[in-house]
Amino acid sequence: MKIFKKASCLAAGVVLSVSILAGCGASDLNAAVLNINGQDVSGAELRYFLNNYQAMYDSGDSSYWETNSDQFVSVKTQATQDVIYGYAIRELAKQEGVELTDEEKQSIEDNVSALKANYDSEEALEEALEQSHLTLDVYRSQQEISLLNERLFEKFYGEKTIESIDDKTWYCTKHILVKFADENASKHTEEKEAAEKLLKRAQSGEDFDTLIEEYGEDPGMSQSPQGYYLDANGQTPDGSSFVTEYTEASKSLEIGEISGLVESSYGYHIIKRLPLDMEYIKENVSQFAPDDFNEEYTAKLTDLMNQMDIEYTNAYKKITYKTYQ
Repeated sequence: MKIFKKASCLAAGVVLSVSILAGCGASDLNAAVLNINGQDVSGAELRYFLNNYQAMYDSGDSSYWETNSDQFVSVKTQATQDVIYGYAIRELAKQEGVELTDEEKQSIEDNVSALKANYDSEEALEEALEQSHLTLDVYRSQQEISLLNERLFEKFYGEKTIESIDDKTWYCTKHILVKFADENASKHTEEKEAAEKLLKRAQSGEDFDTLIEEYGEDPGMSQSPQGYYLDANGQTPDGSSFVTEYTEASKSLEIGEISGLVESSYGYHIIKRLPLDMEYIKENVSQFAPDDFNEEYTAKLTDLMNQMDIEYTNAYKKITYKTYQ
């Protein structure tokens, strides 16, 4: 259970899930499907995006394409643009002299090692990669691109973003949640009594983190030890949004102040506002950037994409919805 409403988006990071995803074959994964500025792009690179987009359309039912094959043109275009976008990031990094540090390169290899350690055999690893439309090379490559993307954004907009942030534009909070046993009940007498007791303890000076740990019923708090960050509209850095009651209560607090009981559809919240942790913000600066910075950065990459020399091979032209199933 979360106290914020998750925005719909396509995750930018590469996550290898142990759950079963849409199956895919190994058709021509080594064949070059594109050539971008003199660099061959393998079928494996395109497949990662292509099959993930296909899954968004067909929800794992490959028979969907038998009657909707015309939509594959859009899917193929989207996947191709994502591949080109990644190469544009690499090209821009090259132009700007942005490289991964030895520590970042090692972190990628550590991730690969950790991934391998999850499986008892090479065959089990390969099966898991296949189910996620990945190869180890693509897994590495997507992590490299993600890190280069972060470093580029920091170079262009890191300082500007930090300068735009203050305690009037962003709020950091933690809360103790007493959940409603039945969200549809007309009264929540027991929950309110429990929340009032916790409020008195918090206001009397008991350690707020300890109260969260012992009595809080929002699991997101343990996953966000730095606290929840939200802007004046209740938007979080990752694009989610808080319920209105939580947002308005947070905005009304001074730093260090504890709210009264705040009722939402989830339960009773006891909210404490914290000072902004600028080190945390610096480490996640791209997530805190104003929209116009993100739009300007995307425009840079789009312009570069339009300047790139792209060739489409015969193998690319032959790709259908069946190719990598």
